[in-house]
Amino acid sequence: MVQQATVTVTGFVGADPAGFGQEGSTPACSFRLGSTRSYFNVATGRWVDHPTTWITVKAFRSLALNIRSCVHKGDPVIVSGLLNTEEWQRDGVNRTRLVIEANSVGHDLSLGTSDYRRMRAGHVSTGQSGEDPSGPVGRSTLSDSSDMDSASAAAKGHGHDSQPGSGAHTGTESCAREPEEPDQFGDPEF
Repeated sequence: MVQQATVTVTGFVGADPAGFGQEGSTPACSFRLGSTRSYFNVATGRWVDHPTTWITVKAFRSLALNIRSCVHKGDPVIVSGLLNTEEWQRDGVNRTRLVIEANSVGHDLSLGTSDYRRMRAGHVSTGQSGEDPSGPVGRSTLSDSSDMDSASAAAKGHGHDSQPGSGAHTGTESCAREPEEPDQFGDPEF
């Protein structure tokens, strides 16, 4: 019996996802995910953070392209996939790191909003921000859920202003997709 550890982890993206592999081969990307557990200390009346756990997330094929288009440093995300340990040697020292081979990645909507549109059948994303609007159209926006005006603007595709390093989007990222053909009820499938 083969045992695989499927995990789901929430956290924040530590750096913009980077592609890896050879040009023309299967699209692949990776990013570091920081996940910090916390608990409420009743004695002090404060939340206390445990040390941050850093995990490398790897993705392949269309998921890798979509991640490179939509996920950015500071974004709160939910990652689900297979948990592995990579081992290597550097300078004679054995090293290891935790890796999740992702089968799905999405923005954590408990911390903001996001605008999603499905890719048109047969459309291949380039994985680049500012992709030609004649392919997928619209924008990915992520806003602080405590600011309802910004969330409302984001839901309409207008985005909001962001501070450097805040993880908030400016609304200029190309991450949206056109609907596919109408479903059996005549409505476009989104």
